[in-house]
Amino acid sequence: MSGPGTRATLVGRSWREAVATSGRDPVVSQHLSPAAVRQVHAGQGWWAVRFAATPYFEHGGLLVGGDVDRVGEVVEELCAVLRPAEVTVDARVPLPFASPDGGSRWAWRHTVRQLPAVPGEDRVVWDPPTGALEELLAAANPDAFVRPGTPGVLVWAAVADSDGSLLACGAAKPHTPGVPHLSSIAVHPQARRQGLGAAVTVALVRRLLRSHPTVSLALWAGNSGARALYDGLGFVGGPDHATRELG
Repeated sequence: MSGPGTRATLVGRSWREAVATSGRDPVVSQHLSPAAVRQVHAGQGWWAVRFAATPYFEHGGLLVGGDVDRVGEVVEELCAVLRPAEVTVDARVPLPFASPDGGSRWAWRHTVRQLPAVPGEDRVVWDPPTGALEELLAAANPDAFVRPGTPGVLVWAAVADSDGSLLACGAAKPHTPGVPHLSSIAVHPQARRQGLGAAVTVALVRRLLRSHPTVSLALWAGNSGARALYDGLGFVGGPDHATRELG
């Protein structure tokens, strides 16, 4: 693919080439499924990865990164030529496409270090009953993507009440090989502000980092509570991202 403004070069078609071309960008190396990568493009100061549908990017899309100004210069032409269903960029890049809601803004976080201990870790249990998990998610996070029975889940963690019902839960499911991704962290509405979400998160990270080099998670940029929780625990990450559907 090439154009008068992009001067892009197709540099590969594999996930490994995408990781290398992006400078091991965390979203590419930790979030994109290797099987989904279709094309890798690069130009002066920017890179782009075209990918097919994944569980978290339902229609596939185009991920563009690099120098913010350069990305802003080429993103419209890239989309015109490659015609992705969605485009994802650093949220500081002004996208030229009209979108009534401004698109979805989200943040990527990861940790390679064990997190400090928090109260309640000793209450965490592993792989609780499916029915109890479904009951909790129905009350706390009915739109949770990862649920009991979702293929590929590595482990579920939970905190139970004295009657056996669950007060909090969380799961880990990898997007890319060797990188467990935390999902479905949920706390029952009547048990919030007790530190149970932190306890589940820290317990999951502690267990997963014993056999994996990195643990990742994603959150909506507007969820200030989740941002404060994960950043306070020690997760790190770069700028927010913005994803917009293209008509």
